[in-house]
Amino acid sequence: MMGAGVSREGLATLWETARAALPARSLAVLRPDGPDHVVMTSIDVFGVLANRYRAEGIVDAFRPRPVGRRCVTVAEMEARPDGGVEGRLLLRGQPEGVRRDHAARQALTLPVPDMDPAGVLVVGLAQEDPPDEAQLTAIDALASRAARLLPYRESPEAELERLRRIEAVDRLLPALFRVLDIREVFDRVSALTRAVLPHDILGPALRAPEAPPARIEPPSCRFPYTLSMAVSRRNGRHRSASVLSFSVV
Repeated sequence: MMGAGVSREGLATLWETARAALPARSLAVLRPDGPDHVVMTSIDVFGVLANRYRAEGIVDAFRPRPVGRRCVTVAEMEARPDGGVEGRLLLRGQPEGVRRDHAARQALTLPVPDMDPAGVLVVGLAQEDPPDEAQLTAIDALASRAARLLPYRESPEAELERLRRIEAVDRLLPALFRVLDIREVFDRVSALTRAVLPHDILGPALRAPEAPPARIEPPSCRFPYTLSMAVSRRNGRHRSASVLSFSVV
């Protein structure tokens, strides 16, 4: 995974450049992670997210390759309801208002020159019309900048710091299990977690062993929309939850 990662700071810089020059909704880089997987590191208005997919489930347009710019239309993305890359670009699972304002309406993909391992840049655009020459020039320039901004190699010091943060999270989790309702202390949990494991989004999930998951996801970042809360019920009462898990982005 570390070999497939990219510089978070470099990706953020590239994202700001893309937004200034293009009607960009998202930006992503896909790189191979071993012979059977691909890692997609993406950024949009909600932050940075890394996903790992089986290479066999990635269409050719999103695969790392040596040359060639390709366009993937919104119709082509919607035609693959189980596609992980497509789901990320289309913001599947988000409220309709969020998708309308922030999901990609087409994606332009092109290789990042001189990147090792090879990478493909994906630019999600807000428009369905083909990009004009000025926009294509800006996209090509993004790929050239990506070759300089995105390569990442974790130093021994950074690796040690990461391991220390993980150890700190191990000490934090037992305290969470003693809390009956995570919503009552969520702001404090987010602050403590951010100190040891930097994140853009912290989403706790309460799970009941005898029932389907009951999801409670108060965000730890400022979303432009209110997120809905879904809680499983039995006989008018909340199910008890004995397992707490959360995802950090």
